[in-house]
Amino acid sequence: MIIEVLPSCYQISLLYHHPKKNELEVNQTWSFDNLETLRKQLQSFSNTNHSIILSLSADLSQTTYSYHKFTRRDPHQSIDETELEGFISQLIWRFVNQGSSYGLILSQFHIRHFTIDGHKVTEPIGLTGKDIKVHFSKTLAQANFLNDLKKILPAAKIVIISEAGALWANVITRSLAGDKSSHPKPVTPFICLPIFYDSAPVYLFSDDTVATVKNISWGEKNLLSILFGNLAIDQSTARNVLQEYCNKNISSSLAKKFAIFWKYDFKKLSQQLEKIMVKEKAAQLYLLPFSSLPLNHIKLKRPFQYQVVDNSFISQKLGYKLKFHKEAKMANNFSAVAALAEFLSLSIDNLPNKIANRRLRWYEKGS
Repeated sequence: MIIEVLPSCYQISLLYHHPKKNELEVNQTWSFDNLETLRKQLQSFSNTNHSIILSLSADLSQTTYSYHKFTRRDPHQSIDETELEGFISQLIWRFVNQGSSYGLILSQFHIRHFTIDGHKVTEPIGLTGKDIKVHFSKTLAQANFLNDLKKILPAAKIVIISEAGALWANVITRSLAGDKSSHPKPVTPFICLPIFYDSAPVYLFSDDTVATVKNISWGEKNLLSILFGNLAIDQSTARNVLQEYCNKNISSSLAKKFAIFWKYDFKKLSQQLEKIMVKEKAAQLYLLPFSSLPLNHIKLKRPFQYQVVDNSFISQKLGYKLKFHKEAKMANNFSAVAALAEFLSLSIDNLPNKIANRRLRWYEKGS
């Protein structure tokens, strides 16, 4: 079960993984206008047997994909469980109180893989080497929000808590490499830009890490405001008109008029995106719109390129078959499917993650 609490988007989705068919099935989706109605619906899942994935907005969580390097004193000595536990304990201890002053708690810590002297491995026990990198993802979540949610849902069933944008950027990274496993090395930095009603947080993938670098105040609201300002129509009608424009169901003369209406707005957005991409040395931009938007009006100067993310990043590039039931209507199909694909990439039950979970529980009890 995927629970998405995003800017202007609240969803519950039931998805299933069929390993033999390598299929991801989206069975049903519920959409809500606000967090309170979402909470009421969650009451019906209070005794669910489904694994639960929480995909949260940046104001509710902060997820970082990163790594930490340890230099071993005796590179010829095999790594044992005690040494491994020491590495993991040091890492988790660094982040336990990181966001406490802002009401955040360390709610998730996943060991994704290790690199020993440049060689990627899943588990390092029994191996030798000098430099060991522990690649991990960590999530700090709003304590009050998370505690309220755990009063409704069985906490033991929550397998992932993640900031949505960081999760999407990580899945895009793996899809670009055609790799179902955790974290390949990217060829170049890129930016992932989900676009909501009135905001577009900027996520940068660079040097095997994902981080939020900015939040742009732009979204569907901009185009709706321009439409009902020029046509003297209400927002609901403006949204229908925008949908018809994106579906190419209006005359070419009217389409040209609309393009003129928002030409300056898209120009400003394009310039802002270029400025960020220059600063972050990113050449590629991946867009995740959560409503119908004519994103072909974004014009980036070379060498910058952009692409709208769709389900082909999961089906064609990660190799999963996708099946959608008619009850599965989502604002953005990629968002929930990517959350399940992320869960399937994790080795949650291996020894390093068992150690991490045990340590995290100890720190939680001690706090």
